Amino acid sequence: MLRAISDEAGGSAEFDFDKSFTRLGKRQRAVHARDDRAVMIELSKRLLRQVGQTNARYRMVRGGDKILLGLSGGKDSLALAHVLKHMQNVTPEKV
Repeated sequence: MLRAISDEAGGSAEFDFDKSFTRLGKRQRAVHARDDRAVMIELSKRLLRQVGQTNARYRMVRGGDKILLGLSGGKDSLALAHVLKHMQNVTPEKV
């Protein structure tokens, strides 16, 4: 169960996300799911754009480079693996 606790204006309020989500109708849940996908797509595009700009600026990875990637299974290492795979598929110089 996810709970958010806020201490704004000296008080604390608790909001139960799970109960709130289950109260939504089927259609409302579908809208929220679409909104979540749209947010994830936008964040993915932004991350890929920033990585591409940083790589172009500092020339961190060039064509023909071999990269060893250690994966812990965490969000950051999996995101890095996806970014590197995308770079491999998209860049003219194969990484």
